[in-house]
Amino acid sequence: MKISLFLIFAIFFGCSKQEKTASQNADSVKNAGSTTAGDVKQTDQTTSQPVKVKEYKKGEPIELYDLIYMLLPNEGETTEVFAWETGNDIKPIKWEKDKHCWDGKCSKNGTAKVIIDGKNTQADGDWYISLNGKENGPGFNWFSIGFGFDSHGIGGGDVDCEESLKLDYFFAAKNVTSILLENHKCSAGSGWAVYEVSFPGKRIFWIKIMIDSGSKIGDLSLVCFFNKEDLKMGF
Repeated sequence: MKISLFLIFAIFFGCSKQEKTASQNADSVKNAGSTTAGDVKQTDQTTSQPVKVKEYKKGEPIELYDLIYMLLPNEGETTEVFAWETGNDIKPIKWEKDKHCWDGKCSKNGTAKVIIDGKNTQADGDWYISLNGKENGPGFNWFSIGFGFDSHGIGGGDVDCEESLKLDYFFAAKNVTSILLENHKCSAGSGWAVYEVSFPGKRIFWIKIMIDSGSKIGDLSLVCFFNKEDLKMGF
């Protein structure tokens, strides 16, 4: 009788332990799949497939998204400085023959006709593209893209200052994940905002949007950094 009772208790507690272990394992699996918003953002970026970019012809208008995409390093790349020849194969860009160097810095400049979602922008002419790095360095470590526009008095113009500081102004219909880090709202036609951004298949980077609208002309630019520390550079 004692042996029978012992077996019953052993079986009961053994089953209870197995159920508890199974429950804990299920919870562990469930928790492993749940992450914070920031973690989800990075997971989405690292598991997403690269975008197939259209093959553009020389002088053809190019989508802003595609232009930036082609200048970004692929995910997994750890290089911080990129060869000056980068972008030579982007046919819509008309590059200047020589770099411009001053005070230990250099820039490689070009122009292109840029569109957003297939539509012309408020640009007064072509957009400018500038690859920027150290004069004695092997290449560039940040780049900027932007355009000038007609302004109608300080704070006015063809571009809405507040709207232009939103990333959706440029990439509303595109596959982009972003986090707003800073937003200095417009005052007298000038303002800026900083975003951490990821495109599918590309390394996370940072964009600083800057707008300045004077009495006659204005300028809107996206300054793109491969290293967050470079955001500290003054502009």
